[in-house]
Amino acid sequence: MKFFNPTGTKKNIGLKPLSQRLATVQDKSIVFYYSWQDGSLYDGQFSDILAEMFKSAGATVTQIYKRKAFDQNDVEERKNIGKHDAVIYFGASSCSTSKFATVYGGLIDSEEQTPTVVVTYNTFKNDCIHANYENGTKTRCVYTDYPGDSLSSDAISIAFQSILEALQQQLSSTEMESGEFSFPKEPEIIEVDNDPYKWLVDNHKTDCSPVIIPTIENVEQMLTRVRA
Repeated sequence: MKFFNPTGTKKNIGLKPLSQRLATVQDKSIVFYYSWQDGSLYDGQFSDILAEMFKSAGATVTQIYKRKAFDQNDVEERKNIGKHDAVIYFGASSCSTSKFATVYGGLIDSEEQTPTVVVTYNTFKNDCIHANYENGTKTRCVYTDYPGDSLSSDAISIAFQSILEALQQQLSSTEMESGEFSFPKEPEIIEVDNDPYKWLVDNHKTDCSPVIIPTIENVEQMLTRVRA
């Protein structure tokens, strides 16, 4: 099947390297930062157990709810959040919110030099990867099953270890890259032998929502009706 590549011409973007990681969380101020005022399903049992684990490791924990769920760069709030030693930024049951968390979390990390880890659901892994790629952020993400507040203590313990690793593991060369990034030039027409939707997902062209494949015929029909 042949179809139009949905990616248009992209402007160059600035890469946003991550800040240096923590050597330990002992005596560190950790902020739990929630995307939604309620309904994220991370701010109940999940947070209670996670906070106790951080406290057992010698850290202090503060909980803050984001002022506007879909704001990607509230500078004033970002600077206040960045005063802590590390940020655990919780996504929610929304692909958009998880993408915003990835972008905004990357800004907290790079601009405020505060290690930030996004915690969201497995369903939105592709969205987070795509958000990092499109915006030049390098945000480290930890994914869990849904809903967070129904996870077992063992599952939350595994998430805690993954969060610690994301806060403490030394940066890779890619995560330290800065400067300008130019997106590779892509062909206008894509031809695949298998499912075109799979190609869109595998190449981060969709957030996994239902898609009408932009075949040449479909696009020509749309343009004919628009021009009529």
